[in-house]
Formats: sequence, structure tokens, C-alpha cells
Amino acid sequence: MGSIGGRTVRAVDSAAWVRSGLESLGAAGGISLVDTSPDLMLQTELLKGYVMSMASAKTTDVVLRVHASQRGGSTTDQIYRGTDTAPNWSAGDGETQGALNRALAQALEQLRRDLLGSCAASAKG
Repeated sequence: MGSIGGRTVRAVDSAAWVRSGLESLGAAGGISLVDTSPDLMLQTELLKGYVMSMASAKTTDVVLRVHASQRGGSTTDQIYRGTDTAPNWSAGDGETQGALNRALAQALEQLRRDLLGSCAASAKG
């Protein structure tokens, strides 16, 4: 996933990390995640997830491609990007994971806004 402070950053299970982020979409309300018969199905792909540092700063980017298909309706593909830029204090694991989590959360907030807007438009129908 890149390097920070001269050391390589590797993902242990990026699919589980993204899945966990998607599951958090339901926590804020307005979105219910279900396993069967969804009104909207999302297929999410992590296109990029990386961190890089220069001198005393680090930049983290997460790029997701989301394919959304409504039951009996339309399908869309959308790219969502989250970025976190901050000082590189210690290049520690926690600091690096926190930056990746903030970038993922930013991308997912864009997805959340789109999903809520889409559902509101469908309800008005």
C-alpha cells in the first residue's frame, strides 16, 4: 500500500477493511444493510489504497469503484476517492492505519450521500 518513513506498508486483508467501512454506512441511519433481497446491491472494488510520505508529511489515498444496481431498475458505476494529508509524526502503524481509515471514511461519505439521494429520488418516483 506504499511506504512511510522508509518502510513498506502492506495490507493484511483489504477486502475485510473495505467491507467493515461499508458496514459502517448503516450506523449513521438512513441506510439498512441486509443479506437477502436488497433494494440496491453494491459491488465495491478497491482500485487504489496507498500511503506515501515526503519529509514530515504523509498523503493517503483510497479509490473505490462502486457498481450499484437497483432491483428491477438501473445500474450505475461510480468512482469515489478519499484523501488524507497530515504531518508524519512517527510513521507508526497506528498513525498509518488512522490515515488510511480517514481516507476510506471520506470516500464512503461521498457514497453515503449518493445512496441517500438516490433512495430519496426513487421514493418520489
